[in-house]
Amino acid sequence: MRRVRLLVRLARELRADLAAISPEWGPIGRRGLARAVLAYHARLVTGRFGDAAGSAGMVGLRRIRLRPRHADGGTTAGADCYFRPTASDLHVLREVFVHRAYDYPYQDVVGPVRRVLDLGSNIGVSCMYFSLRFPQAELVCVEPVPENVSVLEHNAQSNRLPWRIEAVAVAAAVGEADLYASRWWASSSTTKTVAQARTALPHRPESFLASWVDQVPATTVDDLLDRAGWDTVDIVKMDIEGAEREVLLDVAPRWLKRVEALVLDIHAKYVPRDLIIARLADYGLRPAAGHGPHAAVFVRSAPRAVEGDGER
Repeated sequence: MRRVRLLVRLARELRADLAAISPEWGPIGRRGLARAVLAYHARLVTGRFGDAAGSAGMVGLRRIRLRPRHADGGTTAGADCYFRPTASDLHVLREVFVHRAYDYPYQDVVGPVRRVLDLGSNIGVSCMYFSLRFPQAELVCVEPVPENVSVLEHNAQSNRLPWRIEAVAVAAAVGEADLYASRWWASSSTTKTVAQARTALPHRPESFLASWVDQVPATTVDDLLDRAGWDTVDIVKMDIEGAEREVLLDVAPRWLKRVEALVLDIHAKYVPRDLIIARLADYGLRPAAGHGPHAAVFVRSAPRAVEGDGER
C-alpha cells in the first residue's frame, strides 16, 4: 500500500511537471525538458539513480537545446545545456528550467543586469539560466566539486560562453575546506553536520549513494568579487548546501553591501532561517519573493544602521 501511494504521488508530480514546462524555451527545448522530467521520475520509481562508477565523467553526456522565445514569437540565440543522465543532474534541470526557481523581475529592481555571481553553480544549469535571461551580463560561476566543474566547463566551452569559473568552495576565510561529497552531486557540502544529517535519513539518496571527503580550495565572497574586479554586483545567487550559516552568520558579511539582489537557497532544516533574514536586513536586503521551502529573493532597500559593521 505504501508503494502504491508513492507511485500515485509521483504520477501527480510528473503531470504537474509536464504542465509547468514553459513555451519560453521553444519547441525543441520543451521536448528536451519533457524527456528530462520523464527520465527523472523514472529514476525515482525504479531506484536507478544513474550513479554507477563512471557516471561522473564526460562520456555519455546528454544535452537539451534551449532556444528562448519572445512574446512576439521571435527567438534569441540559445544554448545547449549538457548534463549527466543521473537523477541528481535531472533534478537540477527540473528545479531551474521547469520550476523556474530563480525567476524574478530583477531588472525592475537593479536596472540592466550586468554582473551575476553564482555561488554553488553545480554543472552550470543556473549559470545557463542567467546567461539566457541576461546575455550581456558577466558571470562568475563558483563550484567546489571537481566532477561538477568538468561539466560546468564543458557547458561554457561548448556554447562559447565567457564565464569566469572558480573551482573553489565559498567559506568564511581563504584557505581549504573539507568537502563532503556524494554521488547525489547536487548536495555535496562543506558543512559536516549537514552531510551527517542527510546520510542519517534513510529516505535521502545520500544515505545509500557513495560518499567521500575531499579537501578543496576555499575563499570568501569578498575575494571572489575582488578577483573579478567588481566593486558591486547586480545579482548573487547562493546555493551552498548549508554553508550559508558560516558565510552569513559566523562572520560579518560585509560583502553584502556590494550586492543589489540576492537569491538565496536557505537550507532551513540545518540553518536558522530567521537569523539569516535578520542578518540580511542588517545590510539593507529585504525579502522580495519566495520560491518554495528554500530559495528566496532579497533586494536592496534603504540600509539600516549596522552596529559594529554587522557583527553580532
